[in-house]
Amino acid sequence: MHALPLRTPVRQALFRAEVTSDAGAVIGASDETAAHPSDSPVTPEDVAATIYTRLGIDPTTELRDGQDKPYTLAPGTPIKGLV
Repeated sequence: MHALPLRTPVRQALFRAEVTSDAGAVIGASDETAAHPSDSPVTPEDVAATIYTRLGIDPTTELRDGQDKPYTLAPGTPIKGLV
């Protein structure tokens, strides 16, 4: 696994989102073996939607790909407790 260069947009977005969130916040819970979420499961799409929301970007923004097909910037739901 390769680390992202410090100046990539993704890494900068993650850094900014972390800087503005409550340090040490715990959201949800896992089962007794920590193998699966037992409370408030989140998806990668939810994480992306949370980051965009914290950066002031509407995650439901509709974009178009090279073939002019519409898609949503981040189809997840921002994580409650982090926005």
